[in-house]
Amino acid sequence: MAAITGPGDAERGQQFLIQKEANPKSTEIKIFNYLLSEAENGNVSVYSELAACYALGVGVEPSRRSAKHYFKLAAANKDSSAMCIIGYCYLNGEGEVEQDPKKGIKILKKAAALGHSVAQDLLNTARSDQL
Repeated sequence: MAAITGPGDAERGQQFLIQKEANPKSTEIKIFNYLLSEAENGNVSVYSELAACYALGVGVEPSRRSAKHYFKLAAANKDSSAMCIIGYCYLNGEGEVEQDPKKGIKILKKAAALGHSVAQDLLNTARSDQL
């Protein structure tokens, strides 16, 4: 499979594998292994997808710790969806993250500034809850 070079490439790769495989579980394992290999080779564009695999148990045993690790790496690389997820976790104390609403709001503001509408919705909800 060709190297992932930008956003969306990993999703296209997953769709290709799913179409080629008759056994979905086998496909999940191949996708996970591919994403892990890409991440280990420094491809930051796969961090969120790898985190989702760990969070949902796609191709691997679920691991909140590993999911958190890769979501944080993705967020550090300006992935607004990962920022939204991490911000939500801090806001609510979920996903092996200790609750810290101030930190959650700070991260959600960064995601919203990058145009993430769900992050903006979460900020609006958090603000209305504080009133």
